[in-house]
Amino acid sequence: RIKGKFDFKSIFKLKKIIIENKIELVHSQGGAALDLFVALAAKITGIPSVVTRPVMICDQIHYSKIKRKIYELIDQNITMKILDKVIAVSNMGSSILKNIYKVDDKKIVVIHNGVDLKKFDVINRNRKSFDKENKEIIIGMVGHLSPFKGWFDFIKTIKLIDEKSKFSIKALVIGDGILRDRLV
Repeated sequence: RIKGKFDFKSIFKLKKIIIENKIELVHSQGGAALDLFVALAAKITGIPSVVTRPVMICDQIHYSKIKRKIYELIDQNITMKILDKVIAVSNMGSSILKNIYKVDDKKIVVIHNGVDLKKFDVINRNRKSFDKENKEIIIGMVGHLSPFKGWFDFIKTIKLIDEKSKFSIKALVIGDGILRDRLV
């Protein structure tokens, strides 16, 4: 129902949805504009709002520098001030929220976005396959092929691992979206 970054009527559409459905908590993991609209609609209706921030605006390379700075200022001075909680998916994300966006430490919750390999004992079970004959490690990432999903970070990370590893690293990009031709 939201038509874009400047569809400020969406705040009132969200307010109506919140009231009609007796929503008690609103969560967003969208773009900065959606997070702003959710935070404002929640504030108007008096319910708590939470945003998960896997990628910071400062990392959004598809914005021009001017747009990025404007979005950062709005995000820092409005959205982050009225939200009840912000979920960072890494310690680095938490650090950016604290030090650059000046988000109150009490508002930030870190919930790591990933898989604890020890929990699944994948490393120990597969260690045998890393012998002298088999020196290839395959790392896959699945998701929507959009800039905000961190695909360029994934590619950079794979390159760094490949440069520093004694193993050959193979990356699998699994998904569909606007970056498909650039990533495949």
